Amino acid sequence: PKDGDFCQFDSFAQDGVVDWFKGNHYEKHGHNVKAAVDFLQSKNPNQPVGVLGFCFGSWLLSKASATGDADFKCAVGCHPATVLEKAVFGGDEVAMMEGLQQPTRFLWAGNDSTDYINGGVLQKALEKSGGGVIEYKDMLHGWVSRGDVQDKTVKAAVEKSMEEIMEFFEKHMSS
Repeated sequence: PKDGDFCQFDSFAQDGVVDWFKGNHYEKHGHNVKAAVDFLQSKNPNQPVGVLGFCFGSWLLSKASATGDADFKCAVGCHPATVLEKAVFGGDEVAMMEGLQQPTRFLWAGNDSTDYINGGVLQKALEKSGGGVIEYKDMLHGWVSRGDVQDKTVKAAVEKSMEEIMEFFEKHMSS
């Protein structure tokens, strides 16, 4: 943001971003999740597949899970943006999240939706799936994929998130 206030920054309100999201709806990309999972399973049929998404990707993996369109074993979303389901696509975000068919874990940043924490409805849906939420209160949306790892605090959080992602995959893909 021009004023430097990242805690109050609304990335969804920037020029062209909402239109970009609208042009990248589930009908356009949902089949890509299935195709990727099918491709990986064809390469090693005995190895389960887990999916990982960032921001928009957390919405996409949640939609694929709730619709049953892709046969993956578990999912992790970093700095989730499932709000897109309602805010941009006019769907029911809560119903989508309550429909998750695979264990799903979200890594939450301090400026992400509070519905993912403090017993919020989205936190409960993730827990019901067999996953849950890990809070990174001191991080900002996007820290895992584009955080400034020159900052020691961000670097430590990115490293910790990688460990937690791998632990979740190992737990759910070995059972």
